Amino acid sequence: MLIKDFFQLILKLFGLYFIVAVIFTVIPALLMSVQQVEFFTLLGVVLMIILLAAVFLLLIFKADVVIRILRLEKGFESPVLPLDNIDTYSVLKIGCVLVGGFLFVDNLAPMVSNGYQLLKGSLDRHFEETLFGRPNTQQDFALNSLNLLIGYLLVTNSHRFARWLNQDQSSNQ
Repeated sequence: MLIKDFFQLILKLFGLYFIVAVIFTVIPALLMSVQQVEFFTLLGVVLMIILLAAVFLLLIFKADVVIRILRLEKGFESPVLPLDNIDTYSVLKIGCVLVGGFLFVDNLAPMVSNGYQLLKGSLDRHFEETLFGRPNTQQDFALNSLNLLIGYLLVTNSHRFARWLNQDQSSNQ
């Protein structure tokens, strides 16, 4: 495997993680922040979604451009990584574990914190509202719990997801 191919794979896996995180956390938070339909607020939300979509498309479809701009190939003694015994299934399985692990780790602390706040039940108005003025504890707890569940399922069932993704790849060839 060439170093460029390895970095393309890493960037594409990060792009998949990025889109999952955006779909389940950022976009709902942006949409919930719009309390009143004002032009500049709506414009800001639309611009943010367009920016996030552009980053995703760049990571997935233009990974070679990112590698060239960041000069990720430089500094290696050999342009080839000795990964002869690693097959597609193993790479997909490792990718599922990494994405699931990132989802799990990123959402564990906020879920525990929001769960504690909900169980305590004595939130005053200051802690319950964010800068945008919306109560967020219940929604954040639900989103963090969903992300934890997805991350857990990706880690524990990585072999099934990898087999399914590998099957889709082999049927397209």
